[in-house]
Amino acid sequence: MRRPPPHAWLAALCLLLGAGLRLAGLMRDLSDFVLPVPEAAGMARVFYQFHPDEETLVRAGLKLDDPLSPPLTAYGTAPMYLVRGLLELVSIGRGPLDLDAPRDRPLIFLSARLLSVALSCLSLGLLFALGRRCWDVPVACLALFLAAVAPIGVQQAHFYTIDGLFTCLSLAIFYLALRVAEQEKRWHYLLCGALIGACGAVRFNGLLLGGVLLAAHLQAAPLQTGERRLQWVRRRRGHRDLCLAGLAAAGVLLALEPFLLFSPELLSQVSTTDDLAYSLQVARGQLLSPWSLADLHTLPYLHYWTHLWPLGVGWPLTVVFLCSLGHALWRRRLPGLLALGWVVVGFALIGGLHTKHLRYLLPLFPFCCLLGADLLVWLSRWSPRWQWAGWALSALVAGYTAFYGLAFVRIYLVEDSRIQAARWLAQHAPQGSAIGVEHGGFSLRELIVRPRHRQQLLNEGTLFGTHGYLSCASLQRYLAERLRYADYVVITDVNRYRQYLGAPEFYPAMAEFYRRLVAGQLGFTLVQRFKVYPALLGIAFRDDEAEPSFLGYDHPAVFILEQQQDFAAVWERWAPEADPRCPDQQVRAAASALAAGDLQGALQQLAALRQSHPETRYSALIEAFIHHQQNQDDLERMALKRYVWGYGDLAHAAQFLPWAAAVSLMDADLDGLALQALADGYRRRASLKPVFLQTMADSYIDVAQVFYLQSNQEYARQVYQFSAQIQPRPLACNALGVFAYNARNYPEARAWWEQSLQLDSTQAEVHKNLFRASYLAQDYSRALHHLESALRLDQTLTPQQRAEDQRLIEELRRQLGVLSP
Repeated sequence: MRRPPPHAWLAALCLLLGAGLRLAGLMRDLSDFVLPVPEAAGMARVFYQFHPDEETLVRAGLKLDDPLSPPLTAYGTAPMYLVRGLLELVSIGRGPLDLDAPRDRPLIFLSARLLSVALSCLSLGLLFALGRRCWDVPVACLALFLAAVAPIGVQQAHFYTIDGLFTCLSLAIFYLALRVAEQEKRWHYLLCGALIGACGAVRFNGLLLGGVLLAAHLQAAPLQTGERRLQWVRRRRGHRDLCLAGLAAAGVLLALEPFLLFSPELLSQVSTTDDLAYSLQVARGQLLSPWSLADLHTLPYLHYWTHLWPLGVGWPLTVVFLCSLGHALWRRRLPGLLALGWVVVGFALIGGLHTKHLRYLLPLFPFCCLLGADLLVWLSRWSPRWQWAGWALSALVAGYTAFYGLAFVRIYLVEDSRIQAARWLAQHAPQGSAIGVEHGGFSLRELIVRPRHRQQLLNEGTLFGTHGYLSCASLQRYLAERLRYADYVVITDVNRYRQYLGAPEFYPAMAEFYRRLVAGQLGFTLVQRFKVYPALLGIAFRDDEAEPSFLGYDHPAVFILEQQQDFAAVWERWAPEADPRCPDQQVRAAASALAAGDLQGALQQLAALRQSHPETRYSALIEAFIHHQQNQDDLERMALKRYVWGYGDLAHAAQFLPWAAAVSLMDADLDGLALQALADGYRRRASLKPVFLQTMADSYIDVAQVFYLQSNQEYARQVYQFSAQIQPRPLACNALGVFAYNARNYPEARAWWEQSLQLDSTQAEVHKNLFRASYLAQDYSRALHHLESALRLDQTLTPQQRAEDQRLIEELRRQLGVLSP
């Protein structure tokens, strides 16, 4: 029996090492910390998921029923089909799997993550096969080792995302394309074409790998001299095979994504983050999102080499990767040139994007490993005299990368910092405490539930979506009101904290809020911080400033802050409007000039404001008002165009813009213009999705209550009227009923209160109001009904009050007995 060569054992050990690192702590989020919710009753362990892209992809796979209408287009359908097929297999004998059922989630994500590990290990095998065939054994072994231990590959294999499948298909296409360069066979072309189509169904830029096949085809090994006719016949057949490969790619792509042919408009749809066009606008920086704020000041292309590659593979290997690109160009060997071409094309596609994530580099990573290993092996062979230096450099790079990779795996052997924080709150925060939490993909909302604790949402998404329409002073009051009722606040460093701190010129009040909050300067004190660092042998890699998503997937820092007694006093002292980065002072100066009748002075202030704060929009309404007073119709229209710009911008929450503009104008004592902003928003309600109308109506109620507290009853009534017409809400209907009742318009009051009860029939106080109004209208039957309902629903009545209501009921019954026919 023939014994395997030594390099086969070395490759097998590297593969086992890579598989072990990828399997380590694969299900560490399966925890014995069980939330007190009915769905988890009787469960000893539950699964928590903290990777938003993974959940989105798996959920889309489970929902993928109609290929002509996929659940999302931001990702290709190939990874959805793959995970759906696997889950259909594992669900045999169990029934359909439900991602929202706690008992099914461990099996769903274990299956998806094992698939991710399998794809990653297959990529390692393809990498070794490609290196051995097209370079040599030492290059293949060294490249395999580097790819097996580097943190970028280990982390991405722990989650099922599109990047692992894309990388695996890319390596397979390269291997087959280089086989074509050696020996042209039709099945090589057809299989390579099919894989290119499948890769395009993961990401459209996978179709660019057709260029690799074309280059390999053109560089196919020539025949011997004198065989020109045979060479001509083979070349003609090769061109035909190349066309067949193109047809195979197109066929596979359309088979996996038939909507490209029958519903191509889905690609241009821009409505949610699940749409391809929306995602592209965010990636290119055309549309800001909360998670892309951290990339505002990063340098295109350079940032990947100064921050992301060192984060994913360490500094030594980063330097080797960079040098290996020039080395491949210098040596001009076909495999190296093809790998170099793919790295350059891939880097050109991602390097200039606004969003810069480490995972974007994964498809380029194995090819950089091959080029880097080729450089290191060449240096060890360059000169016999300096051979030891080449091997020492190789050992140093490989050793550092391995140490960093092993240290990174420690993350998966320790409980996630978010679960640690939730345990601490369960043990130390009193039952029923209000916990302030954020929205976002890396927040702790999932871990804060009743009845143990109740969530107090910061609603920072509302503040982001009203940028340019909300003054800093209004933002401060909004946050103070949200946090006033929070006993604790729990946030992660990479959900919103790092993002807003990275964009103080755009969001000065939010940046200052997070800075002060974590520093203990907003009436909250930091009581605990949880963080898991990559560490080995007592050496820790402190990566607090790393790329946010790299941390957020598996090891963010969690801050727990407790409210202090000086909360109110501290917030009163914080005046963000005094910050020159805020527009408040200039708007108030313009409002003061307007109140004094100095229209030209107000316009000068507003012109200066446009120069210093071009993103401020609500001030344009003041400018439009002044131009209207001066009968300057063209300038008025231009100002109004600037004001309404946000209604058509996807980064803005159009349902909240009238509220934001109104409270900001009220800050400047411009109540009349605030009412005008609300009236304008009311007229634009038809352009909103129905799902947003309720939140818009509620925001109008908030403004109406402010007007009412300021004793501006008429403005309050008008705003309540707007709210009720946008979408009826009990609070607005009740308030309008009170206004009508006080005006002695009892039929209108009864109509509003009846509508309120149709929305919520359990309102005892409204039943009591209807009793009074019906009694005054001498409708004793309705009065009796509502008084009986109020008595039944109101559990706060004292025995004396209950007895008095019962006496009134008996009196009404006697009257009805007398008056009834």
